[in-house]
Amino acid sequence: FDRARGVVANGTLETSGQVRFVDFGNIPIDLSANVRNANIEFPKNISTSGNALVKISGNWFPYKLEIDYDVRKGVFAREFSEEESSIRTVRPSSFLPKFLDNDNFQTFNLDVAINMAKPLLVKNSQADAQFTGQLKIVGTPENPLFSGRVNTVQEGSLVFRSNEFEIVNASINYDSSPVENPKLYITAQTQISSDDLTYEIKLLIQGTANKPEISMTSLPPLQEYEIVSLLAIGMTSEQADENVGTKELAEQTSYQLGSALLASPLGKQIKNRFGFDFQISSEFDEDNEVIPKVTIKRQITKKLDATATRTLEQNPRNNVKVKYKFNNNLSVIGSWDGNEATSEDQNSSGNSSILGLDLEYKFKFR
Repeated sequence: FDRARGVVANGTLETSGQVRFVDFGNIPIDLSANVRNANIEFPKNISTSGNALVKISGNWFPYKLEIDYDVRKGVFAREFSEEESSIRTVRPSSFLPKFLDNDNFQTFNLDVAINMAKPLLVKNSQADAQFTGQLKIVGTPENPLFSGRVNTVQEGSLVFRSNEFEIVNASINYDSSPVENPKLYITAQTQISSDDLTYEIKLLIQGTANKPEISMTSLPPLQEYEIVSLLAIGMTSEQADENVGTKELAEQTSYQLGSALLASPLGKQIKNRFGFDFQISSEFDEDNEVIPKVTIKRQITKKLDATATRTLEQNPRNNVKVKYKFNNNLSVIGSWDGNEATSEDQNSSGNSSILGLDLEYKFKFR
């Protein structure tokens, strides 16, 4: 082939080289190709587009497939907990000769270099972040092994115990491992309010994706089991013992379980369709009665987000917050709080509302 053109993966293909038919079991191939603007899904739920230099060489199966791939954009929509069997997307055609339709037969040995000059978006029910880096893929199309490292390039978020954390730093390392089991190093933080206190919780995840080691710290400081309680039911075990009876705690937990269901794939479908997060939680009134609370969140831009909450009670309380982040340390927050009174209450005090504007600055003590 002096020059051949075609279409592959919705991109243009130009190839040259030679194929020699010497004998059965000896068919030398030496082909080179230039692929531009290709759209590839491999493995399943990992879609990328970009340009690639491709070379196929060898005398017989499995041939060596070398690819130097520059990724222009991509989306990692695969769940981190997906089973390995779900990535087996390469199946032999029923029209192939019998010797090719063999479980031990391999068509290609991979030697793929991926350069993510532009960020790859990781977006699933557990994370929403952008990564860049370089990867190497070897092995077979059915069982590829990954090496290399990718890092976050912008702010992102992850979900842990149904709570959304802001990613501070994250790196993913592959050492000849399957795509679903990299080595992780992730630091993230979130804020949770309980009993007029706001806790800043820091999360550290390290180890492999299949067996991660997780540790948490907080400010004001709490024991790790207390942090888990705070994330699970919105209060520490000490607060639960002091203020809440068994019935109230059960109700509180049931609302948190409902919120966890909404954070599952159902919640992901709601977010993809309507563009906002929907949560059901609870809080306690002045009489220590459990009150359900509905929260709607929307990330308007990368720096601007809005949150609206409403309690479901006789005199509902509403809260709206709009937060703009100038950077990781400085934010401005506008808020509105309103109480809806019943007709009897309106005769005496009427509805009340409060407007607020806060400047938030965070720094670390060294």
